[in-house]
Amino acid sequence: VELLSYINETKKGGYVTSAIQEAMNLTRRNGSDPSLEANLFLQLINLSEYTSPSMLNSFAWRMSELGINLDLAYEKVNIAIATADDDEQKYMFIDTKAEILWKQNKTKDAIFEIEKCISKFSEDKYYKEQLLKFQNSIDIYRFMI
Repeated sequence: VELLSYINETKKGGYVTSAIQEAMNLTRRNGSDPSLEANLFLQLINLSEYTSPSMLNSFAWRMSELGINLDLAYEKVNIAIATADDDEQKYMFIDTKAEILWKQNKTKDAIFEIEKCISKFSEDKYYKEQLLKFQNSIDIYRFMI
């Protein structure tokens, strides 16, 4: 509570970045308020004039895990993809984009994105598992109809 008060009063400067990170980590560990965690993470990435592609991807991935702010997560991961430092990082970010699309029930788009990863890293087990997960969700949906 005191940490949140400090963040709200200070806004910028001082140790506010560290305070936000700490509050976010405590909230995540507690697990009781995903909305607060998402809000803190958003404050953190908006605080810096330059937020790294990795930080944007981390935000997007966490939002996909929480199932909130998916439109914003999609926006941020696209920025991360466009500014990625190398191919491996770029395709890791594309995987995040695929996960977000899948969480938004845009499974065909998710498959399209993860297939980009597989075409670049054909032996990557994780990407193949992601593709299978996405494909299986379509099959499960068809079965339910």
